Amino acid sequence: MGGSLSSSMHSQIESEFDRVLEIKNRYLKMPKDYLTIDEARQHLKSPLEQYPINFMKLPILFLLDQSLDGKFTKSDLVQFCEKISTVVTDKIVENEFLAEITSYAIMFMWHTITVDVDGFIRWLVRALVLDHRVDVPRYPDVVYVSVDVISVLYDVLDVSMMFEGLNVQQLIDLMQHVGEHEGLMNLSDQELDNVVPARVIRIFSESFVDGFERMMTRLGFVHDNYFSRPREEAGQTKREPALYEIMNRDTASSSDTEDFDSFTDQQEENTDDEEEPSQEL
Repeated sequence: MGGSLSSSMHSQIESEFDRVLEIKNRYLKMPKDYLTIDEARQHLKSPLEQYPINFMKLPILFLLDQSLDGKFTKSDLVQFCEKISTVVTDKIVENEFLAEITSYAIMFMWHTITVDVDGFIRWLVRALVLDHRVDVPRYPDVVYVSVDVISVLYDVLDVSMMFEGLNVQQLIDLMQHVGEHEGLMNLSDQELDNVVPARVIRIFSESFVDGFERMMTRLGFVHDNYFSRPREEAGQTKREPALYEIMNRDTASSSDTEDFDSFTDQQEENTDDEEEPSQEL
């Protein structure tokens, strides 16, 4: 089952990406060459029958974004399929592949969080707010994004599983209240009814990542058991995990960092001398 992909497989992968991109660009005046995280999770299907993938899962989406810029491109999908084709050995039967690659993706995401939590959070925020920035001229020093981001966040992070009974509108209201508490918006200003500060998205992402890491630790998982360099034991070299090459990327780097990164960083610096605001959501 493992091994390199044939030219026909590459063609299938590219065709699947082109299919989804055509849907995205159908009504756009300026066509894009990438998918957002929500478009990828909603519309991408497994391009190869022998490698079933559930693109609805955050760890899979993180593994898919090979460039770690929050954009999902044709190149990302091709490289992703090439990588997963080597993740499992021929001993893994096809009906076990989905569980196997999902497990790898979860452990990869957790390892990344462990070694570079800020890099992962930056990626998550970039991916969530991509194409959703809203300019509010009266507040030039604050980066706002459409409340549509909250719907994406709600689904991508499985918020309903974390907070039973909390719906999307309630989460929007909650995040806008946090924005007001942080001094980034005024709830009485109707111009801000359909936006939320990007900084609040980061606060929620930080809380999510913290909870995920604590859950994995409590379950007793040790990431070094899954992602470690090959070593000599009893005269034999242990096989290097297939995802080590991907895991070893610099998750903090990005060739296309969004403007809001610098804005939110600056807002954090401006509050360094002030009382630390509560980040509880």
